[in-house]
Amino acid sequence: MFFNYIKIAFRHFAKHKLNGFIKVFGLAVGIAAAIMIFLYTNHELTYDAFNENAENIYLVYKERPTPTGTQITRDTWLPMAAALRSDYPAIKNAARYWTDNEWVEVGEQKFQEEIAYADPALLEIFTLPLAKGNRDGAFSDINSVVISQEIAKKYFGDADPIGKTLRMAFRYEFTVRGVLAEIPDNSSVQIDIMVNPESQQWYERNAENWGSSWLYTFILLNQDAKPSALEAQFPAFVSKTWGADETKGLTLKLLPLPALYNDLTGANTYAYILLIIAVAIILIASINFMNLTTAGSMERAREIGMRKVLGAERTRLIRQFLTEAVLMSLIALAIGIGIVELILPFFNALYDLPLALNFQSNFMIIRDLVSLGIVVGLLAGAYPAIFLS
Repeated sequence: MFFNYIKIAFRHFAKHKLNGFIKVFGLAVGIAAAIMIFLYTNHELTYDAFNENAENIYLVYKERPTPTGTQITRDTWLPMAAALRSDYPAIKNAARYWTDNEWVEVGEQKFQEEIAYADPALLEIFTLPLAKGNRDGAFSDINSVVISQEIAKKYFGDADPIGKTLRMAFRYEFTVRGVLAEIPDNSSVQIDIMVNPESQQWYERNAENWGSSWLYTFILLNQDAKPSALEAQFPAFVSKTWGADETKGLTLKLLPLPALYNDLTGANTYAYILLIIAVAIILIASINFMNLTTAGSMERAREIGMRKVLGAERTRLIRQFLTEAVLMSLIALAIGIGIVELILPFFNALYDLPLALNFQSNFMIIRDLVSLGIVVGLLAGAYPAIFLS
């Protein structure tokens, strides 16, 4: 019976090509627009979610009262990571992180690159596996460096970069000990070249400098640790470090890693607005499908009347029209996916994004898209099915 419904649907489509094309293509464009929005919002709403310890990673930031409200800053001090790790058992690990631009030389090649200054512990706090090298030995000495695959290709071509040397800031010599696996684009921590801050000549004289703040401090809490309990202990840490009279209302707070990107950009608000727009597009496309189907209903009145005379039940007719609608929706889905695949390269180039429909590596995408096609088909076909039957 089901295959008979499909055969009737194709026969009707072949008989009314223009009407069928308009319905399917209109739905396809709506689905394509919705998929594009879903891909973008998923990229924004899953920032840093790839980290296995994401729920236990926090950024330490500062709050200070001002005459107009509260000043919030995320820059912290060079000695803070080690001091927090030493004073609080709830902190499993801590790492400093900041970036700066420096000249990098390998042989005759010389380019300005973004350097990530970070403690080796950063590789343990964040999920940053190595494609080459061993994490335990990646910073076996302070003159070790870890680089991205892109940097490895840029400076060393197809040769194995492990053990090779690069020169930075015209005076520092580093040995490559590791090559990072590709870091997702929606990561707050991006690394091209990572060096230990202790390798810098200025480090020793500033190691205990609590006067200047310019870097991020990330901490990894133990599984059973409560961030609120740790925050409650920070006032004592502030008083001990600077003295009660010097803090001027300074308070240390913890920002969960999953909230960091939204805190910096407000991306979640825009993402949710876009999701509402995507749902609206699907609804409008479905309503358009309903109207076109209902408008052409008189052409099928004779067919429906004959089927009723021959004993067709109303529920069977409803099933037939719903099957036709779902079939049309799945065809529209396939066309919509094709439109997305054509548009994505231009969209990614325009906004510097890595959006993709990875069917081979992510079965959930196939499941979700097929589910979308079925839901849209049922939604678009419900009223015409009841009306025509």
